[in-house]
Amino acid sequence: MSNELLELTGPQKSIYFTEQFFSDTSINNICGTLYIKERVDFKLLEKALNIFIQNNDSFNFKFKLDDGVMKQYL
Repeated sequence: MSNELLELTGPQKSIYFTEQFFSDTSINNICGTLYIKERVDFKLLEKALNIFIQNNDSFNFKFKLDDGVMKQYL
């Protein structure tokens, strides 16, 4: 993985600026509810989610201010 700082995409900039304008609010929290009618093995579900996150770079971005500009890196 690279530590190269990359510009934010247009949608990422929009989210970032909205967060700055409405700081200390839950403006961009995304939530949902899932009803599962069967028994769930939560340890197996956690393992599956961790594998999914490891295999998808978009869930591993980190963000850093660089000379006043928000950038991203892996």
